[in-house]
Amino acid sequence: EVLFAFAKIIKEEARTSDIVGRYGGEEFLAILGDTELPGAKVFCEKVRNHVEQAHFMYQGQRISVSVSIGVAQRSDYPSMKALVNGADERLYDAKRKGRNRVEPA
Repeated sequence: EVLFAFAKIIKEEARTSDIVGRYGGEEFLAILGDTELPGAKVFCEKVRNHVEQAHFMYQGQRISVSVSIGVAQRSDYPSMKALVNGADERLYDAKRKGRNRVEPA
């Protein structure tokens, strides 16, 4: 239920030209075409703030949910695989630094 609600939030924040989806487990991926790193950080902060303000319910009880986000820019990586790995590394940096944050490359 929480993943479904989060997917709805990320889709609401995305533009029609963006591609967003579940990447695995509890991870999502957003491809923001024609967006430089500063714009991607703005998008990610909007998602993070939206999640922070949302009322997630599970089995009739409100639960706290946070989101940690890693951001990477395509021009900084030689391939799409390297780009995704770079974003994943930033995600784990965000988790190590306390969670509920956006960590850019």
